[in-house]
Amino acid sequence: MDKYSPVVRTSGRGTRSGFAEAADSIEADFSDLIAILDRQLASLPAAETQARSHIQQAKAAAERGLRVSQELSSIVKERAARA
Repeated sequence: MDKYSPVVRTSGRGTRSGFAEAADSIEADFSDLIAILDRQLASLPAAETQARSHIQQAKAAAERGLRVSQELSSIVKERAARA
């Protein structure tokens, strides 16, 4: 069982709190990924320009993912509060 299994009902429809938990988990995963990529960049020699470029591109994508997941989390929480 993975960390997402408890948030989904067996019917395949998530609960309101389950959606919020999933959105928060995705946000945390992107945040962790950004921290990992930052550590990789810090430990990489400046001469490794191609590797640095790839890691920077991955970090930029992770930062976009973090922003989208934060927006999703906010929307899910707003809808749950209105329900």
